[in-house]
Amino acid sequence: MLDKMILLLLLVLPLCSAGLLALLYRVNLRIFRRLTMAAISLPLFPLLYLVYQAVQQGSLANYELHYDSRVSIFSFSYGVDSVSLWLSIFTSIVLLAAVLSGVYIKKRHKQFYMLALLVQGVMLHIYLSRDALLLCAALLLVSFLFMLLLGIWGKEDAVRTARRFAYWQLAGIFCVTMSCIFLLGISSEYLQSSTVILGEQPLQLLEQYVLEEANQNQRLLAFVMLLLGLVCFLPVIGLHRLFLDIYRSGHLVVAMIYTASIGTIGIYLFYRIGLTYFADFMLLLSKPIMWIAAIQWLFSCISLWHQKDARGWLACLIWGQYSLFVLLMLADSQLGLPMMWLHLFSFLLLASLLSGLLAAIEERTKTLQFKELRGQLKQVPFVSGLLVMVVIAWLGLPGLSHFLGSYHALLLSFQASRWITVCLVLGMISSVAFAVRKLFYLQQGQTEARINKVTDLRFIEAFPAIILLTLVIVMGMYPVIIVDLMEFELHQLYAYWQQIETKIFIESGHYIDVLRFDSSAWQLPVIVSVVMSLVIWLVNHKQTNVFRMLLWQTVYHALTLVVVLSSADALSAELNGQRIVLIAIWYAIMIIGSYSMLKAVLGHSHATLAALHGLYYRQPRHALVLLLFMLALMSAPLTAGFSFQLSMIELWSSQGQYGLILLWLVAHALMATIPLEYIIQMYMNKEQCSGLMQDQQAKQKGYSLLGYCSLLALLVLAFWI
Repeated sequence: MLDKMILLLLLVLPLCSAGLLALLYRVNLRIFRRLTMAAISLPLFPLLYLVYQAVQQGSLANYELHYDSRVSIFSFSYGVDSVSLWLSIFTSIVLLAAVLSGVYIKKRHKQFYMLALLVQGVMLHIYLSRDALLLCAALLLVSFLFMLLLGIWGKEDAVRTARRFAYWQLAGIFCVTMSCIFLLGISSEYLQSSTVILGEQPLQLLEQYVLEEANQNQRLLAFVMLLLGLVCFLPVIGLHRLFLDIYRSGHLVVAMIYTASIGTIGIYLFYRIGLTYFADFMLLLSKPIMWIAAIQWLFSCISLWHQKDARGWLACLIWGQYSLFVLLMLADSQLGLPMMWLHLFSFLLLASLLSGLLAAIEERTKTLQFKELRGQLKQVPFVSGLLVMVVIAWLGLPGLSHFLGSYHALLLSFQASRWITVCLVLGMISSVAFAVRKLFYLQQGQTEARINKVTDLRFIEAFPAIILLTLVIVMGMYPVIIVDLMEFELHQLYAYWQQIETKIFIESGHYIDVLRFDSSAWQLPVIVSVVMSLVIWLVNHKQTNVFRMLLWQTVYHALTLVVVLSSADALSAELNGQRIVLIAIWYAIMIIGSYSMLKAVLGHSHATLAALHGLYYRQPRHALVLLLFMLALMSAPLTAGFSFQLSMIELWSSQGQYGLILLWLVAHALMATIPLEYIIQMYMNKEQCSGLMQDQQAKQKGYSLLGYCSLLALLVLAFWI
């Protein structure tokens, strides 16, 4: 009972705290900020209690929580292991530091604090989830939250960066989801479950059954989809521009949160899914991937010399570290995995500390250009000392947290190829030389630009830096507690990896056969509906009339019902008639509510997308309700539409209709970009339509009341369904 209570606290505390803060939105900003700090600290108590219990008992107890859903391929299954425990702790610490650094946020402070708290809640769901599709659903939520964080608190090109980020993340989540769906139907003996399980259980099952018994063609296709998804989450040389732009155009406090969450998800997926279900394929490709990582590391270190400001310096530093994570993970050594996680935890602390210091410098000098900062750091000895400590810790000075990871990356890469080690050494020499040169440049001489006298850090600014730096020193001096707790779990994974190395087998065959289109499922209504869904997106993705957009969305959701009913009839599958009726009612209420809220905020004379620009600034409550309706149109997680999409996937995957699943998810992802664009215009665009009537009498109050009632009915039906 205690294990379930602890897990429920971890999963529910941040979300309930965010809801409470939403109710207290009108309180004083100082009180609101303190409440946020208290709320974001609460999950640390049960997490540290788990660490204490593990140290006392010598191992982490089995904490699990499981609830079935109405869809067999999806379950609310959670659990704690040593990796997810430490990831949750360090993510919470970094997010607490980010909230403390919220003094550098200059607009919409309360919204920022609530979003940071929601990010913590969703990240805990990601790390603790033991169902792969549940993990994908949480990824969608956290990507949406970060789209808002990047677009609202960024610089001039922030909206463009946020839009590209959202589309790129949507593509990555689509690929990872398809990989998990392919895994669902490999073999009943292979998975022993209708869900893709994350954690220790798959290792036990895979050791029991020989991999050759599984459908290797389908598993290989799942592996390819996972690799494509990881390319969208991890910065890869040649496709790294968006990753660098996030640090260059986003707010530095947002960059702290990004590093602790989105920045680690790719590595987590690589470990949790890649090294478990595709260990043999990873072994086959380990050396080419390590070469790519080594070249990327060298390129990022050389790129430092082309940076003109501290933002570019930070972006290239962080980009290069991902190469070391991949090298340690694929080093085929029992030391590699614990050193990789130790290096990742150190990376979270140092990247957050450096982002906070640069935010403090930018707050005082209004610039991060090296040329304009020349000689300025000698006015602020405390900031200067912290910056020097962070840089030498980042470079791997013995006794600090980054030393063990950097040292073992050099040591273990030599087993793969001495030239990979040469690339790493050259990159380290380049980064050390650049860091020493820039630190000397910032503390000596005099800038040509005139900057007012710079003040040192206040206590509220120095406090998060002191916390993070203390942890960096403690981890460097005493890393045993972290490594010891992970030793058993990582040893088990490494032993499985060594066992699977002798059983590598790839079946020859036509891999595209997995995407076969069974004629029994492709009846005329299904074909017309799928094609129409793709055509609707082509017609609607540049639509500026909001009511025409809503009309096409109505047609699309009607086609969803047609596809399911037609497919079920063709495949002779039984459907729950009551559930179908409830879903149809839910869709109808969603359309009515969306129409009512659009009429309420636009009135009679405006129906263009431009009229929604900056709606948050004019009518924040209406904007929030309309945001929820747009999420419902996207069939976002926690909505009945998302549950119905899972029911469709369940129906088709049970019959092996992966081609149909692929096409339908592509159509759904494309259609989801249209409401996403409306959210971007409401919350990120400050411009207002010049002809828009501001008179409240011009608004349709009756439509507003209908919209709010529709939202209430929508929420009730979502929980019921």
